[in-house]
Amino acid sequence: MKLFKIKKLIQTPDNTERDDVRRDIQFYMNKIKFWLVRLLVKIIDNDSILEKIRSYIITKRSFLPKELMIVKGNTIVQVGTHKQETVSRIAKTIGKDGRAVIIEANKENFNYLNDYVLDNGWTNISLINKAASNKRETQTFLISKILSDHRLEDDNILHDNDLRDGGYERTETVEADTIDNILDELDINNIDYIEITVNGAELKVLEGMEKTMANTKKIYTKSFAIDQVKQEVIANDILEILKRNGFISFIGKPSKSVLNESWGKRSGDIYAFRGNKNG
Repeated sequence: MKLFKIKKLIQTPDNTERDDVRRDIQFYMNKIKFWLVRLLVKIIDNDSILEKIRSYIITKRSFLPKELMIVKGNTIVQVGTHKQETVSRIAKTIGKDGRAVIIEANKENFNYLNDYVLDNGWTNISLINKAASNKRETQTFLISKILSDHRLEDDNILHDNDLRDGGYERTETVEADTIDNILDELDINNIDYIEITVNGAELKVLEGMEKTMANTKKIYTKSFAIDQVKQEVIANDILEILKRNGFISFIGKPSKSVLNESWGKRSGDIYAFRGNKNG
């Protein structure tokens, strides 16, 4: 029994279980790390300096923590998450005067997160049970035993999650909508930060937020899925749409694929902001 508990403590979970049962070492290390980043941002308290730090870090590693992107009082949008940890981090970072919209397509994930928000009394966080896309319609959603692998069905998109052993277990029909429509209905106009993690649908999400992008300061998105017609990663089209909308973009360091050598490296995440690259 003791050996089992020790193994659970040192083993990183594989996202087949809900994160409310997670108590491994990495879980506690992350809590400390994220607290330290929030403290650093509070101490620096200068967006120009923080922008230079973000831009530098994203070129040296594969991701940026939310705590480096958000400050208290911000209005933010999280597109796609199955984790209570993500919601908690957002709540702590925006504070009681901030506003968050979390968009999650899968009904089970939505209920799990919505109950958590209600239990904690976070009235400034809105959960939306929709898939973000480039039009309002019903779409097919692929469900995996791995909670982080669910995605909208799209025959033109290849994602390394698609090639895992076991594939997808089932499908469900979900309501899809644009970010523009969702935020209009919530009467939210100005956004400090948007994060998009939707397993290959990131470009379509951006295509559905033309109005929102005009009033957004920072965007962070995954970009390594492959457009099978063009035979290239969607990062190129994402960079183009961001440039066209007045953003300066940085590409993160390539990261390890869930398939390791058979896929190669994932192209890095993209961080984009408004401002002068030299300033």
